[in-house]
Amino acid sequence: MTKFCPKCQAETERNKKGDCKPCNNARCAAWRKVNLEREKANNVAWYTANLKRARATRAVYQSVNSEKLKAKKAEYYLTNAEKIKAISALRYASNPKQCNAANAAWRKANPERKKAIDAAWHKANPEAHRINGQNRRARKRANGGTLSKNLSTKLFKLQRGKCPCCKKHLGKNYHLDHIVPLALGGSNTDDNIQLLRAICNHKKHAKHPIDFMQQRGFLL
Repeated sequence: MTKFCPKCQAETERNKKGDCKPCNNARCAAWRKVNLEREKANNVAWYTANLKRARATRAVYQSVNSEKLKAKKAEYYLTNAEKIKAISALRYASNPKQCNAANAAWRKANPERKKAIDAAWHKANPEAHRINGQNRRARKRANGGTLSKNLSTKLFKLQRGKCPCCKKHLGKNYHLDHIVPLALGGSNTDDNIQLLRAICNHKKHAKHPIDFMQQRGFLL
């Protein structure tokens, strides 16, 4: 129902009491601005007294506005990335076991979503993905050592973008190779890493570097 409002000087909608909605909303907003702490206390008190109703209302709102909420959440994460990282790190430091359990439960309940998130991260961070993969392999074998974050970039420049085995350009899909393989006791340290083309790395596999190069016809 609409009615002429002398204050708005327009036909406006009315609430259940018959008051002008725009005027009432403006009045409430002004009151909340002046009485922020009191408003928070009132909201907490109402939520505590009406827990089931509040949850049901929130569930309905989230269902109707799911896309809008997703977009808003994504925008918040994008503009507050550092703040979120700091909060997450603090929370994990305070409750590592609880956080690990919660993360494991979420991964178990959302396997497809976890795969999609991992795939997107790997695509956006290829170098970090390579480094993490080698560090993970070394941890499993207990060889010791952790590779530097920007190792791939440094090696690419040092090798002038070429594979030391075939002398061809590395391209984008190069591999991080342990010069002395982990299987032969090689360490997972920066000085034991080289960049190889994928085909060369597959051929070398777990062979000793001297044996591999001799098989390729190089006199060592």
